Amino acid sequence: MRHHSHPSGAGIAALVLGVVAVLCACVPVLGEILALVPAIAALGFGILGVRHHEMGRTPRAGMAVTGAVLGGLALAIVGLLFAMPHMP
Repeated sequence: MRHHSHPSGAGIAALVLGVVAVLCACVPVLGEILALVPAIAALGFGILGVRHHEMGRTPRAGMAVTGAVLGGLALAIVGLLFAMPHMP
């Protein structure tokens, strides 16, 4: 198993996209729609970053996991905001 000292590009992308997705999800009306793409991308890059860690390509997976969690959180926020008008 070889470890590199540089961080995973997928982990960095997941973290950045996750933060962008959460921030967009908090913007009324238009932000809910704009948050979907970065949230889904954050989940994908997060999973990719964790897989790179499991294969020994990167020493840490913290940024990838955090990005995936933020992407999932943004999707949950958007889902709740879409569902709220339909609740009794």
